[in-house]
Amino acid sequence: TPSPPPPRSTVIREATLEDIPEVVQMVVDFADSTKSRQKFEVNPERVDSFVREVINNSDGHVLVLEENGNLVGMIGIFIYPHQYSGERVATEFAWWVTPEARESGVKLLRKAESWAREKGAKSMIMVALTEKVGKFYERLGYHHIEDNYELRIGE
Repeated sequence: TPSPPPPRSTVIREATLEDIPEVVQMVVDFADSTKSRQKFEVNPERVDSFVREVINNSDGHVLVLEENGNLVGMIGIFIYPHQYSGERVATEFAWWVTPEARESGVKLLRKAESWAREKGAKSMIMVALTEKVGKFYERLGYHHIEDNYELRIGE
């Protein structure tokens, strides 16, 4: 009889500058899997620059998920003062976990929420590009606040 596979070694940690190429690829993979790719072309150099800015900003945070030494997920968030209330709000700019590792994705999100709470954020905003993802967030305690619409006005 075959022996069971070894247990996965899962680690969530802060992204380093050395992780940026893999984080950029995950952002590209995320965009490729959504309607976002139909709306705009992902510029990997810009993503690289943005991720560096977030990592180097005290109100930004990028976490990576490692399984057996391989990066399989990431979440990037930043905190800003809400335009109406002034409260500190955390928002994601990307969250991606490879399909094989999705069961660890909630742990990654919860770690990001914890960091935001420690930094004084009063709320966390996540983007749901589909109704299915919105329902997933609702099961985690999030509530729907608004929908966004876009009109391209320039090239």
